[in-house]
Amino acid sequence: MSTPLLGLVILGVVTLVVILIMVPFEKIFGRGGGESTSFHLRPPMLISIHLKNAWTLSEQRVDVTASYKVGYIPKAYAHARLSGFSDRQVEEVAESLSLEGLEAALRELYIPQLLPTGGGYLHAIGPKTDELLFGFGLFLADANIETVTDSDENGHFASLGKYKMKIHTSFRGMLAKDKIRISFDAIWEISTPLLLSPEHRLQIHEEAKEIIFGKARLLVARTTTKQISNEPGRFFELLFDFVNDGLLEGRLSNGHRKGLGLVGIEEINEITSREGIIFTTLRP
Repeated sequence: MSTPLLGLVILGVVTLVVILIMVPFEKIFGRGGGESTSFHLRPPMLISIHLKNAWTLSEQRVDVTASYKVGYIPKAYAHARLSGFSDRQVEEVAESLSLEGLEAALRELYIPQLLPTGGGYLHAIGPKTDELLFGFGLFLADANIETVTDSDENGHFASLGKYKMKIHTSFRGMLAKDKIRISFDAIWEISTPLLLSPEHRLQIHEEAKEIIFGKARLLVARTTTKQISNEPGRFFELLFDFVNDGLLEGRLSNGHRKGLGLVGIEEINEITSREGIIFTTLRP
């Protein structure tokens, strides 16, 4: 190698060493300490949530355990707050914001909506939690509610609505809008969030039955027998909605909402009046 060429190589090496000394390491290779800023390349975090004494729209406090999967938004770390945080600090931020989002969502949910068939909690939890996480370059990838217990009853809470009760009703002589009295039988299945003593279950049963009678009587009073005969399906849909709304809004003696929900109505086979059959599924 010629002397001029060797001199250029030595000069280049010396220049590179000077640059490495003078310029902060993270300006060239990223953050110091060997920690990459490519948060978005990392797998999602798995976070366990333990929320205590959270209010629901049913005005009952609940304890909730859940598992969240929180991911990193590509390039979001560059504008904001994750830079300089350790992995553990990022997890703590994600857990804190997830708890806040869950608590806010629960305030807008009735207890029956927390049931597997309720269909309400993911729709509410997702946007509220995502909104909080986004400012930190994070997002909610998945959420799973594992357990819900009633804080006010020392944990005696029906496991996600597995406790249900059936209520048999026999409506006789209910006055329709056209002044015709109708009669029919129905069996209602309702869910209750509370796993109660036998005495308290009997109280809930009787109070729910009273709500059902009141709401059914109100709907019948607003409906003509012709409407029932012509559109029985529509009548049954309204009957479900009226009763379900009444159960959701019903209150206990202490003023708190019961948080009951209507699961279903067993088929109403016949509706009759003194003038004859208004609706029937029974074969002659």
